[in-house]
Amino acid sequence: MTDQTDDKPSVKRLSPTKDTLRWLFSFSGNECAFPGCTSRLISADGTFIAQVCHIEAAQRGGERFNEQMSNEDRRAAANLMLMCHEHHVVTNDVTEYTVEVLQAMKDAHEAPFRDGLQDMFARVVDWTETTTVTPATTLHAYLAHHGWDDDGDTKSREGNVAVVAEFAETIRSLSRPAREMLVILLQRGRELTGILSFGATYGVLLQEIVDVTGLAWDDVISRVGQLVTRNLAKIESEDWDFHEFVGPYVATTPYPDLHWDDILTFCQAHNVPLTEIFVNLRFDLLDDPASTGTDQTVPA
Repeated sequence: MTDQTDDKPSVKRLSPTKDTLRWLFSFSGNECAFPGCTSRLISADGTFIAQVCHIEAAQRGGERFNEQMSNEDRRAAANLMLMCHEHHVVTNDVTEYTVEVLQAMKDAHEAPFRDGLQDMFARVVDWTETTTVTPATTLHAYLAHHGWDDDGDTKSREGNVAVVAEFAETIRSLSRPAREMLVILLQRGRELTGILSFGATYGVLLQEIVDVTGLAWDDVISRVGQLVTRNLAKIESEDWDFHEFVGPYVATTPYPDLHWDDILTFCQAHNVPLTEIFVNLRFDLLDDPASTGTDQTVPA
């Protein structure tokens, strides 16, 4: 319902939602959206130093304000950009930086990350095209470990195998560095509770990943970004669920009908390194873990 005073609808500045901020950050590359600017959005110590900028202003009197836009549309991801302070001020020039110019700028900046970074890293395309999965065919050991033996129920077994096959293809579509990043999240992650109704998910501070891997911040964000685009992880800028994270962190997200903790406990019980499943794509080890031919244990 709107206030029709002076025949104008009520305009109220609304803060972006948590999901909107997560979306913007996921496709930012941790850099200002202004062409050629490499100013970081999050500093090395994990402080958010960017500004959330409106293409069409949130309130009357602001740059490029659109009377026809709703309050919700004004705070939607499509109308927001992440920029450094300098370029936030520069783009206040509405003559040079029209709505169309800023929309094109936003799209050009975010496109490589929405497309899974394939345009930025040609080698990722090469790796995924040549990567093959050794598929699970029976899940005999996996189902037996969890007490889910189907007692000859062929239809049930085929359904489980199909779920794992779909999951394996999702993992295969990642670059090898991104698959290695997933292993790090699962190995080092703190099990999170209270945010899912079933299954476990795991969270790690982004700065911790930088520290333990020696990777540059941008490389960590880029690899985590591939997981985010495939709904395997999400980036949280604040610890809304009180898991005692100080600074932005990344958390795995559940895959439909397949829980991370089910695979983790299986690998731990059968001395199967996580890299065999998630990096080398040996999903056949869920049929028979003895075929690893190794006595390696899962790293802590």
